[in-house]
Amino acid sequence: MRVIHTENNICCKDIDTLGKIFCSLIGKTGYESVLAAYLDEDMCLRAVVEISVGTQSRVDHTVNDIYLCAVNFSSRKIVLAHNHPAGPLEPSLADIRATETVSKILELNNVSLLDHLIICGDKYVSVLKDS
Repeated sequence: MRVIHTENNICCKDIDTLGKIFCSLIGKTGYESVLAAYLDEDMCLRAVVEISVGTQSRVDHTVNDIYLCAVNFSSRKIVLAHNHPAGPLEPSLADIRATETVSKILELNNVSLLDHLIICGDKYVSVLKDS
């Protein structure tokens, strides 16, 4: 895990702001990455953390890593993103299941998963809203 973005003056009133940030960070890489944006109660960005790096077609992550960063940044709101470097710009069944699992476990710890975005180039879709 590594912190790749900390700019506390960005407030994210909608997911589009984070979608653009995520696209700029991982939209053009040749490997899959999982990023997490940690937000405060006013939806202002505390940090973006690279949770995990994988191959061109697969990346693994643990809920524990995602949660520990939430504790570290005193964040109760998270938006996840991972990229599909080779496409397609749609969530796989594994993406949907992983999102459900992460959301449930975070909720047990009073942390909200607001969304999980799939990034491909300069475009993104929501796993929670589009699947």
